[in-house]
Amino acid sequence: MNPKLLIPLVTAVGVFFIAFFPANQVVGATLTPTPTPALTMEFGKVETVYDYDWSPDGNSKQSCDELDHPDIVAKALIDADGNVQLYATSSVSNRKSMGDNLSDVVHQCPRIFANHDNPNLRMYDDNNWLMSPYTLDGKTIYGLVHMEYHGWEPASQLRTGQRACNVPSTLMLHPPACWWNAINLAKSTDKGDSFVYATLPDQNVANTSVDYDPNYPYN
Repeated sequence: MNPKLLIPLVTAVGVFFIAFFPANQVVGATLTPTPTPALTMEFGKVETVYDYDWSPDGNSKQSCDELDHPDIVAKALIDADGNVQLYATSSVSNRKSMGDNLSDVVHQCPRIFANHDNPNLRMYDDNNWLMSPYTLDGKTIYGLVHMEYHGWEPASQLRTGQRACNVPSTLMLHPPACWWNAINLAKSTDKGDSFVYATLPDQNVANTSVDYDPNYPYN
């Protein structure tokens, strides 16, 4: 090899070893353990920001109707007006709470998303839970939706053949048979006052690997 080429080659090899094998990682060297960072978590006092306390006489504290109860983990965002929006919905009561901060949110009775009871399985639009709101600008809000297809209800659609569930009632334990899930995407363009699907069934983003079976006794 040309001696003039040997010097830069040796230099390059030396730089490589210095860069990728620091002194404390050289064979025979004593390794210095990396200290584990301390993790500190602080919890404030428990605050009730929504009290279901349904009363048929109309004296409920905050619930708007009998089915207005949280059925998912609460999630929050800040909209374009600086309001905190708290979502803890159920399929028949997709509502939200709003306020200046999480401690002062007030439950809102207008429904922001519909539960459609669509009997067409391939439309993925039966019982809808608005689950995971997400926004970049506080105006347009996207939300993943947990969709449950209930083959046993509404009973009127079952009687007319729009739905099928052939499992005997003695096996309809909780969780019931004839139950099938999917994940959809909904969108709001009015800062979360209303959410809609795209043209059905384009809103569907994920399904289970097992198809719906009206004869299967487990969901």
